[in-house]
Amino acid sequence: MMKLSSILKFVFQNILRIKSFLLRNLNVSGNQMSSVDSFIRRFKYSVNGDNNLMTLNSVWGTNISIIIDGKGNQIFLSGEARNCSFEIYGDNNIVELFDIKYQGVKFIMRGNDCKIHIGQHSSCGGGRFVVMGKSNEIFIGKDCQFADNIEIWATDSHPILISDKVINPNKPVAIGNHVWLGAYVKILKGVTIEDNAVVGMNSVVTRPIKSKTLNVGYPAQCIKENVDWNRNFLI
Repeated sequence: MMKLSSILKFVFQNILRIKSFLLRNLNVSGNQMSSVDSFIRRFKYSVNGDNNLMTLNSVWGTNISIIIDGKGNQIFLSGEARNCSFEIYGDNNIVELFDIKYQGVKFIMRGNDCKIHIGQHSSCGGGRFVVMGKSNEIFIGKDCQFADNIEIWATDSHPILISDKVINPNKPVAIGNHVWLGAYVKILKGVTIEDNAVVGMNSVVTRPIKSKTLNVGYPAQCIKENVDWNRNFLI
């Protein structure tokens, strides 16, 4: 068993590491970092631009990285985050995660005035959330449970053209409250998922999903209505 002196030494060293990180960032040309009641090990960052704001509020995390290349961007994070990365390329984008429990998730934003919002008490076991374009968005409500290897794409990333006209524009993704996504689910651009819905493992969602429905397949389709779910384990 680890001795009390060793535990105190470990805590003290890591608190000092976080304090020095915050102090350095507070002095980066026009960018601000604020932290309240947060403890993070292995925090990497790279900021290129002005007037970017990063706020950590009661964050407990390990191995978090932030890359910002642009100006006027904001990141607000609260809750538990492990092995997560944030990449923002552009101006005036917003990432706000409220009291979440996420691990192994990569957030990518490329564009201007875009937003990723995740509501309180939502969890995710791993994946990638991608937003690109102008005023595009991924919105996720409260109390959602996402398994591992979840992909949410509000974009196709690259244009498809006919006579020089783009035929695959970016579209937002909106997911309601208390939604359960099984492992390896993929959500494509333009999708809306209403409250209390369930999407089964390996499904690909390409069209709207109604509340209280069970959906599976490629593309996902409704197989049951009037369903409900909770976080208890089956025994």
